[in-house]
Amino acid sequence: MPNSPATPGSTEPRRTILLAEDNVATAEMTAEVISHFGYNVVVARDGLEAITCARQHQPSLILMDVQMPNMDGLTATRALKQDPATAGIPVICLTALAMEKEAARSREAGAVLHLSKPMDFDRLAQLLAQYTSEPARKIPPPV
Repeated sequence: MPNSPATPGSTEPRRTILLAEDNVATAEMTAEVISHFGYNVVVARDGLEAITCARQHQPSLILMDVQMPNMDGLTATRALKQDPATAGIPVICLTALAMEKEAARSREAGAVLHLSKPMDFDRLAQLLAQYTSEPARKIPPPV
């Protein structure tokens, strides 16, 4: 997917976010929100695909679901952090498990942050801006 400008009239390419999420409905909704914030989104359905996509697309940030088939998100995060080609990409782990033990496991795997689902999309906008060095955008209220 080619990078298009971040804003109309801008010559800067849009930042790419890799979303690793096996739940189709969650992936579609989250990808739509991220795209609305002005980022390109690449979606992976499991940890193995996330590793391949990270190497291929070199995203600015990876949002990694912890519980996925084939390879879980923590194992994929460890693999990404051991690979010189992807070690510098920040990973935020996402899970429905909001226990401190899970957050500690995410940090041990190499994640910069552990977020509980469902996500607060305003918080997500702030994190995307923080880890991609772009200004945060708010979701406009429904009409």
